[in-house]
Amino acid sequence: MKHTLLFMVALGASYSAMAAKDIPIKTNRTLIETKSPIMFAYHDEDASLAELDLETMEFNQLELPKNAFGFDYGKLAGADKISAFVMNKEGIFSVDKNGAKRILATNALLSKLEFEEFEKINFISDINNDGLSDIILPDLTHSEIYLQNSDKTFTKHSFNTQPKYSGNFSSGKLRLDIDLTMVPKVFDINQDGLNDLVFHDKEKIDVLYATSSGYQNSLQTLKLPVETGKLDGVEANRRISKLLDINNDGKLDLVTRYAPIVEGMDSLDVELTFQIFYGKDNGIFATTPLTLPKASGTSRFEFENDFNGDGKNELQKFHVDFGLGTIASMALGGGSTDVDVEISFYAQKTDGSFSDEPDSEKEVEMEIGMGSGDMALTYYTGDINGDGKQDAVFKTGSKTLSVYYGHAETVLNKRRSKIKQKLPEDGNDIKLVDINNDGKHDFVLHFKDDDGKSTIKTILN
Repeated sequence: MKHTLLFMVALGASYSAMAAKDIPIKTNRTLIETKSPIMFAYHDEDASLAELDLETMEFNQLELPKNAFGFDYGKLAGADKISAFVMNKEGIFSVDKNGAKRILATNALLSKLEFEEFEKINFISDINNDGLSDIILPDLTHSEIYLQNSDKTFTKHSFNTQPKYSGNFSSGKLRLDIDLTMVPKVFDINQDGLNDLVFHDKEKIDVLYATSSGYQNSLQTLKLPVETGKLDGVEANRRISKLLDINNDGKLDLVTRYAPIVEGMDSLDVELTFQIFYGKDNGIFATTPLTLPKASGTSRFEFENDFNGDGKNELQKFHVDFGLGTIASMALGGGSTDVDVEISFYAQKTDGSFSDEPDSEKEVEMEIGMGSGDMALTYYTGDINGDGKQDAVFKTGSKTLSVYYGHAETVLNKRRSKIKQKLPEDGNDIKLVDINNDGKHDFVLHFKDDDGKSTIKTILN
């Protein structure tokens, strides 16, 4: 069994150190974060799962049920920390170092599928915001919700669904793909004090409305202010890009992406139009959109962080410098290469609009691979100094983290603070977690070698 060295390193007088400790861990995947000091490490080929508690320095190899094919994490009633939930064809189990206990028997579609390897699957969500984890299992004609009760039992609710199918014929055979993405956004769409479940794909938004006794039996489709999908009369399509509360007014806002239909390399330079349709009462969206700054085929927008502390999330625009030279480098470099990513930060104004020019701009290098999952953006966010503002952290070298603290007027401080520390090669192996629950995000660095041996260092604020 491989062993890992887990220890704390100190940075100056404001940081504390702990003694080194050897613990067993083996993983060929990035560590799974849980928004808590608990993290999970898994090996998809060995079908192994381990729990790492960064606060207590404890590590446990979890005893999985036979033929387990997937896992998620959540909280059971009466538990004081996050637990792992594992699925096999017999049901769903809560697992720890002592073994597995079945908490739900199920005959859902997921239990009938054949999985090639052990995977992280999204089937756990606190859908009624009571602090306990609930289970969502999709099927072809209906889906099932299991609400957790205070005695660790579950109450079942079924509702009608229509999964999205796509497929193609090849060599006389039909390949059929089914979208079974089911973890919803939990949001009170109609402002009746009950949390509804919101599901969306690229073209439509469905809501399962909550009632005083549970949920309705069928999804209801929200009316959108614009046409989505392939548009009539033009060679273009419009899709749903984001669905979230951008201006923190308690209503979901719709972000759409309009793109001309092009082929090949033209898709990298095509001009995209992103628009926000701000939410109104009862799941209605404004008919007049707000157009966001210009974007191209390699651009992406995010609205996840409040850097200036005004209670409104900033707009972050990511633009990847990707062209023929990048593709050639990927071919010569064995399928991956480094690319430059420009990140522009725009403060949100009181009316929900954003400036035409960014308030702050940074550039970071990341490694990108041929596969869609082979991307490691070396940019991270969290409250590093505990002032209530989100800060931006960039990996700017093999031994340097550059920290730009959130700023009330300039979004990000113009001057950087540096942390000198050997860093993992893979940007996905750097995590920001509040380990000791003091309101400051700490750094978790995961080093691994070709044999599966891992070393984890944590830097405490």
